[in-house]
Amino acid sequence: MAHTGIFATSDEILVKAGENYDTSITEARINALCLQAESTINSFTRYNWSDDYSGLNADVRGLLSEAESNLVAIYIISYN
Repeated sequence: MAHTGIFATSDEILVKAGENYDTSITEARINALCLQAESTINSFTRYNWSDDYSGLNADVRGLLSEAESNLVAIYIISYN
C-alpha cells in the first residue's frame, strides 16, 4: 500500500517512533493515523491546510510535517 499522508512521510514518522516501534504497524494503519493527525491540525488551526498544501511555502510545509510526524509517532509509540 502506498503512503497517502499529505504533511509527512512514513520515513519521517518511523524515525521519530524510534527503532523499537511495533513492526506490526502497517502502512494502512500509518495512513489512517496520518488522516487523524491532519484532521486534528486542521481543526485546531481552523484552516484546511490539506486543501492548500501544494501552494504553501517550504517553511509552512515544514511546520505541518513536524506536527503530523510528531503526532503519528506518539500514536505509534502508544500503540503497544
